[in-house]
Amino acid sequence: MTEYQDIRLIIKIENTKPIELFDLTKSLVSIATQFETYVEKNADSKEGREAKLYVKEIKSGSVIFELIELASICVLPFIENVNTIFGFAEYFKKTINFFLHNEGKKPDLSPTDYRELSTILTPVAKDNGSQFNLSTTINGNVELHINLNSTETNALQNI
Repeated sequence: MTEYQDIRLIIKIENTKPIELFDLTKSLVSIATQFETYVEKNADSKEGREAKLYVKEIKSGSVIFELIELASICVLPFIENVNTIFGFAEYFKKTINFFLHNEGKKPDLSPTDYRELSTILTPVAKDNGSQFNLSTTINGNVELHINLNSTETNALQNI
């Protein structure tokens, strides 16, 4: 029997001033597009390549989105889906680390990928003192975490 897993990609923007709706919306669209591009290149099956991110929960306080991945709206996230969410977060972290800290090998990015990665960070880059956090959780346990402040997001956008 396949074991059900509660797998989430959590995006948290700790802002110090209101975020322009257009910037937030574009950031979320870029996350979705980058996720789609990642699964198209890396999924093992046709169903995996059709995976999409869905909003599971929006929390108050800062801007916090809990996203889940489903191969289709009728399929629950099972243990096989760990690789998609976790792999995407790892790809994002490695990309950030390469450009920010010159760690690892240069990711194979298209011009569109560069624009979208920059757009993801725009709400934080525009707000001094804010932070961008991306993490993955499996059954509530944090498996991977990325934290960027506004100075780092500005540096990444300039790169």
